[in-house]
Amino acid sequence: MINKKINKDNNENYFISFTPEAQKFFYNHKISKILNQKKHLDFFFNQNEYASSVFDLKSRGYCVIKNFFNKSLIKKLSQRTNNFIKNGKNLDGVRDNLRELKEKKNFYERIWLSNKDIKKMSDKKLKNMTNGITISEPLINFPELTKIFSSDRFIRLLFNFYECVPELTYIKVRKAFANNLPANDTQFFHRDSGSFNLLKAIVYLNDVDINTGPFTYTEGTHNKFDFPKRKLRFTDKEISNYYGKNKIKNLVAKAGDLVLANTTGFHKGLKPKIFDRNVCIANFCLHKEVGFTYNKIVMKKNNFAKLNPIQKLIFKSVKKI
Repeated sequence: MINKKINKDNNENYFISFTPEAQKFFYNHKISKILNQKKHLDFFFNQNEYASSVFDLKSRGYCVIKNFFNKSLIKKLSQRTNNFIKNGKNLDGVRDNLRELKEKKNFYERIWLSNKDIKKMSDKKLKNMTNGITISEPLINFPELTKIFSSDRFIRLLFNFYECVPELTYIKVRKAFANNLPANDTQFFHRDSGSFNLLKAIVYLNDVDINTGPFTYTEGTHNKFDFPKRKLRFTDKEISNYYGKNKIKNLVAKAGDLVLANTTGFHKGLKPKIFDRNVCIANFCLHKEVGFTYNKIVMKKNNFAKLNPIQKLIFKSVKKI
């Protein structure tokens, strides 16, 4: 199974990643990592500062840890995000959601705006054309993220969940706009299918309440791979009817807090209603996510060289330039 390419936009292939074969593939990689990382185990011995958070993560599928990051640093990253967008620099993946809506495109049929087009637009026009903007090469444009995700406390937290050190497999910094466009793509409920267990870190770069579009999770759905229907995106009504409205959790938090979730469970980014949301999202997995063709993560060689051997495990698969 696992050698077969899984196409995210093909229903039958997508569902393969939730099979017993995918579970076996995951645990084979876990055993391999544990054996290869034996020499580092002393670093993690008797470290249980976040035991309650990991318990919530394993039982509910998510946790929120208050004041995990330096708030002033996080706010600097948020301001840099705004500046990049304002100046039309280092932008990546800006969709013309307004045109997609008019042409009745499926969520995976994407129309992209060029940086040239973006520079010509007023802020107001751009905001009303797209649901969000992603910044390119986050570890290059936000080198502080390397320190954030290689801190001792963050690595220990990951270890307590996986029982070994995973790898960074995906990362993005993105602004989600509050506008009149309807919800699109990952603003509908879905599961991540890249691994049998997949840990996503959500770092809000500004304070997020219900009007700012929080990350939303369906509690307990990481424990069973059942689907109301065999499709890739689900409405609130479908999820609440199947699992119960009380299971849907809007994970509001402040800048500097850390939200973690096992995103094999149903989740989405709630569309902002009043305030824009800046966020960094990073996936940590025990193997390359299966069936996805993400842009290669890159980082500066000199930043990687400054890391100790345990920290380097996090960025093992990242391309160094």
